[in-house]
Amino acid sequence: MNANIEAELRRTDTKYSWELSYDGTTQFHFGDSPKQTLWYAIMDANDSRNDMIEEENLEDNSCWDLPEVCISRYIGGEYDEDGRFTNYEYDGDVDFFNTVEDGGMGFDSWDEVFEWAESLYNREEWDAQQIMVKKYIAYCNKLKEAKVGSYANA
Repeated sequence: MNANIEAELRRTDTKYSWELSYDGTTQFHFGDSPKQTLWYAIMDANDSRNDMIEEENLEDNSCWDLPEVCISRYIGGEYDEDGRFTNYEYDGDVDFFNTVEDGGMGFDSWDEVFEWAESLYNREEWDAQQIMVKKYIAYCNKLKEAKVGSYANA
């Protein structure tokens, strides 16, 4: 493990979200609000990336580009009583692929990043994340019932 990876893992004031881009389309996890630990964001993004690869019938050795994943870091924030994450500040994207000297983590491929995230799996964090997801879904359902915001025409 290098110094940049260790520094990222020592951070306690951050949450992460992911964005998946492919062929001019972008997919976010629950919008763009940061709700996840780093390892969970990577694993969640990887699941969506694999689903997209399967849906588009892409192969790792195909001539087509594979979906790209971007993990964004946010500082601070808190959950309100409805499960919304508020009062956070964007703090850039996690640089997995540049060299350590250039501020990156030095991974060679997304598969390496995913394997690393799997090694960080934490059952307590997983359980806490599932509680947050349930709160967020309940919040979205409230918005749908009230026909508020983007749910006004749902």
